[in-house]
Amino acid sequence: MYADDDLDDREMMEHAFLTETEYTLLTFSNGEDLLRFLRQTEAGAIISLIVLDINMPILNGMETLKILKKEEVTKVIPTVMFSTSGSPKDRSEAALLQTDVLLKPSSFNEVLNISKTMLGYCRQGEI
Repeated sequence: MYADDDLDDREMMEHAFLTETEYTLLTFSNGEDLLRFLRQTEAGAIISLIVLDINMPILNGMETLKILKKEEVTKVIPTVMFSTSGSPKDRSEAALLQTDVLLKPSSFNEVLNISKTMLGYCRQGEI
């Protein structure tokens, strides 16, 4: 699952996942939509990874991450912050929530490489 308010970034990541993996990538334009979807998802659905942009409207990535880590069902799902922000504050805050921050690349080839890195965070499990 990937939440990012930038349509181009979502489309690029969708293309990378279609090209490079057997995983299906679900995208959302903000954290609130992602959380709503998760709450409506049937128990037993397999969620392998949640990727969050830090800067989003409505509910930003850090706010969304804090909610995910508080809820019993979602706190075990691996999470990654994916952003243009490499600020030490963002990295520190994410680290406290057992989440790495990966910087958004500028080219599609780099997105392909980072999507492979993200697969290293995935787990096979049920929520």
